[in-house]
Parts: sequence; structure tokens; C-alpha cells
Amino acid sequence: MEQTDLETRLLTDQRFYIETLMSIRTETKGVQPFKFNFVQSQYWKTKTPRDIILKSRRIGFTSLKLAQGLALTCTNEGFVSLIVCHTPFAATTVFEALKIMFFSIPEDFRPKVGYDNKSELTFPELSSKIAVLSAGKDQQSAENLGRSGAINFLH
Repeated sequence: MEQTDLETRLLTDQRFYIETLMSIRTETKGVQPFKFNFVQSQYWKTKTPRDIILKSRRIGFTSLKLAQGLALTCTNEGFVSLIVCHTPFAATTVFEALKIMFFSIPEDFRPKVGYDNKSELTFPELSSKIAVLSAGKDQQSAENLGRSGAINFLH
């Protein structure tokens, strides 16, 4: 595959981007290349832009959606991804997983980071960002989450 063919495929095929460039921390083997499991593969074949996932725990949907949001954010200008977790602790854990994924992408294929704080990565050259936040302590803060601008990808 020529470099331009590789770059084109990485920009147009999210699954290829994720499985070629990203790694995740597994429960038993440490940091490993991200390879879709059976459930993730079945979902990916039938997904739509507006899926509602009634998920059980520990089958990899948060990891999959985190990788998808990161791939979209790293390859599209003006793109905003938001991952919402139920508790601040969960948000911290998920953001740590996001950073492992992001920094596993080879430097040649990864956008330059602007802000890298406790909940957000920004990519100024793309005017894009991805954030992991908790839903809030009360109804009011949950209702105001994400109101400050357009969100292109939400999980």
C-alpha cells in the first residue's frame, strides 16, 4: 500500500484507523493493540449514526466509542467529541484510557496537542477537541452539560 493509499484509508475507514494506530490497556495483558472483539465487530457492522446501546458491563462499548470519538476528532477539522460518564471517578478512568489510545498513535498520524488537562485534549491545528466529563452532581449540572457549543460525537 502506498503512503497516500494508507493515509486515504486511515482518513476514510474508522475501524482501520482504530485497529492500525491505537492501543488500549487490557485487564490481563497490559497495553495491547486495539483489536475489535466479537461483540464490537457485530455492532460495527450494523451501527447507525443514532444508536442507543443498552449495554452490559465489561464488553468493550465504552472503549469502542472512545476510540471512535478519538478517531473522528483526530481526522476531522472543527470536530468536538464528548464522552459523558456517570461519576467523576469513572470520567478520570475513561480519560486515562483515552490518553493511552491517543499517545499510542504514531507521531506522524497524531495531531499536535494544544491543551492536555484532566478532562480534555485539544488539537488547535484542526480546531478540534475531545473531552471526558461526568454527568454532574445534580439535575441542574447534568442539564447544562455540553450546552456551550456544538457536539459532533456524544457517548
